[in-house]
Amino acid sequence: MSEKKLRLVSAISLKLVEPLGAVVANFSVLSFSLELLIWLFLTGEFKAGSGMTWQGGRIITAEMSFKNLIHAFGSLWKLRFPDNEDGADDLVAMLWQAE
Repeated sequence: MSEKKLRLVSAISLKLVEPLGAVVANFSVLSFSLELLIWLFLTGEFKAGSGMTWQGGRIITAEMSFKNLIHAFGSLWKLRFPDNEDGADDLVAMLWQAE
């Protein structure tokens, strides 16, 4: 008696898995980079102990969607660099395209 092996078939073509994984990984890096920038704006510098702590920044951004990260980043940029609002608008426009 021969054994039959059950073979599972992926719902996604293997040709798409690698490019899809690259998109997901890069979007994750972009999202985390936005979180880091927001933390930087909130703490004032990359050193712990100045202004709000990194932990406070993580608490604030933990449940934020990418859309809310974009809004927060744009607003904090304009608060931090009031003479360079055009720079924020350009970056935010690119982030909206990525979303």
